[in-house]
Amino acid sequence: LRRNITSTNTSKKDRLWPVLFQWKNVWQGASMEIRENSIRACAARLPQGEGYLALSYVLDTTPGALRAKADSLLPPEALERYEAIVARRLHGEPLQYAIGQWEFYGHLFAVDRRALIPRPETERLVEIVLDEGVGGQAVADIGTGTGAIALSIALEAQPAPSVVYATDLSREALDLAKENATALLQPARAGMVKWIEGDGPSVLPEAVDVLLSNPPYIDPMHKKNLQAELSYEPSSALFAGAAGKGGVALYEAWIPQLSTVLKPRGRVFFEIGDDQGEAVADLFRAEGFAEVAILQDYTGRDRMVRARRIV
Repeated sequence: LRRNITSTNTSKKDRLWPVLFQWKNVWQGASMEIRENSIRACAARLPQGEGYLALSYVLDTTPGALRAKADSLLPPEALERYEAIVARRLHGEPLQYAIGQWEFYGHLFAVDRRALIPRPETERLVEIVLDEGVGGQAVADIGTGTGAIALSIALEAQPAPSVVYATDLSREALDLAKENATALLQPARAGMVKWIEGDGPSVLPEAVDVLLSNPPYIDPMHKKNLQAELSYEPSSALFAGAAGKGGVALYEAWIPQLSTVLKPRGRVFFEIGDDQGEAVADLFRAEGFAEVAILQDYTGRDRMVRARRIV
């Protein structure tokens, strides 16, 4: 009888062990999948904090909030979107394009290869103009790209300007800017922004009180030394003039035009390369502009030139 019981128990164990082993493998696999789908694990798939930054856009929160709950799991739809971002980023595409949107002056702008990615130094340009005030004035943004400058002024200026002209040589860039305007502007201010396809300040339909621009200013001779991901951005929005000429070609072309497109006492603000301040300032002085000043960005580098038309 004992032999029969032992034999029966052994037979049950023989049948049970494969089942237990199978369930162990299933549990281990599920556990591994859970760990791989945690915020911490997903964020680690991109270097230098980019993972948390990308996830903050996917989940509409902040990188700091995500680090505080790093062991939480990503929802399936968020995981799917994040995996697409990772694939594009690891292929070399700029993080901003991979995400498809980027914050500028507190607002989310759609970004893609139709226009230059908005950068923090340009936020400083907008901040300076808003601090000086544009209430009731006509403003122009030359080379608007995503519309970041024009729309930020239309959104943030208190009191509001009377009109904001936004120009670009690229029809594709203007289409992107208009998409951002539709997403960001309330009806009360939507009609304030006027879109113009054309090259430089001369396309403006009237003289303005304030003119801003972040024009192309990189010397083409530096192209081979720049980050590879810049190749994804429109070269026409990055490089100016012939190689070896300092990247100041558009300033040389545009500054002589400003006396006809700025009202008397009108102000102009140009973003510049950090080694171009004196060269651009001299161009303004040569055209008789007053109050010429080289201004710095958030890192303390020369990044803008401001000037005023005298008469």
